[in-house]
Amino acid sequence: MTLLFDTHSHLYDEKYDEDREAVLTECQEKLKGWINVGADLASSIQCKDISAKFPSSFFSSGVHPHDAKDHSMQDLEKVFELLEHDQCIASGEMGLDYFYDFSPRQLQQDLFKEQLKVAKEKNMPCIIHVREAFEDFYKIIDEVGYYNGVIHCFTGTLHDAKEIIDRGFYAGFGGLITFKKTQEIRDAFMVIPNDKILLETDSPYMAPTPKRGKRNLPYYVEYINNKMAELKEITPDEMMTITYQNAKTLFSLK
Repeated sequence: MTLLFDTHSHLYDEKYDEDREAVLTECQEKLKGWINVGADLASSIQCKDISAKFPSSFFSSGVHPHDAKDHSMQDLEKVFELLEHDQCIASGEMGLDYFYDFSPRQLQQDLFKEQLKVAKEKNMPCIIHVREAFEDFYKIIDEVGYYNGVIHCFTGTLHDAKEIIDRGFYAGFGGLITFKKTQEIRDAFMVIPNDKILLETDSPYMAPTPKRGKRNLPYYVEYINNKMAELKEITPDEMMTITYQNAKTLFSLK
C-alpha cells in the first residue's frame, strides 16, 4: 500500500473546474492522503468542502501573503473559525512574498504575525510561504516565538536551510527539485535532516519532470519522492516511509 502523502495542493483552483471529481477520486486511489491548502477565506471553505467528501483529504485554513490586501478582519475571524474543523490540520498558507509584492510588505507582515499568534494559541502547525523574505521572516518568527510548521516549497539558500532547521522547522520540497537548473535547491535539500523533509506538489503549479509545463496533480508527488530518494541514496520506498512519518508527526495525523 502506498504511503505517498502530498502535504501541499490547491485542488479548488480553477484549473480543475472541468474534472475536479475525477482528479479527487484518482487522488483517493493513488495516495495515502493529501492536504488542500487554503489561501483566503473562500478557498479555505472550498478545502473544507472537499474534505467532507473525500476522507483522505485534509485541509488548512489561512490567508496567503498575495491575498493580504484583500482580506478583512471579519474574513480573518472566519478563517480562524475553520481551524476548529476536524479535518483541518494546519494554519496557513501564511507568510511573506517579496518577489511578487502583490500586497504591501507591512500588511503582509502584520497578517503573518496575526496568523502565527493564533496558531500558537491553538498549538497548530503552520504552512508557511517565504520567498525572498527570509530576514523579515526570522524577525517575525522569533518575535512570536513559534516554530511549529513547514517552510513550503523551500527556495532559500544553504544558510536559510540551516537557520530553519536550527529553529525546528520542516522543509517542503516539490517539483523544483527535479528541474535541471535548480542545483541550489538540491544543495539545500541535502543539508536538511531526513526527519525534517516533507513531500509536496503545490498542485496545480510547478509540475515535476517529466510532467513539467503541464497541470500538476497531487499523485505526481511520486516523481518528487523518487528524485529525493536518488539524492539521499535510499530507495523510493524508504523515502516514502520517511516523509509519511514526518507528515504524521507534524500534522498529528491519525
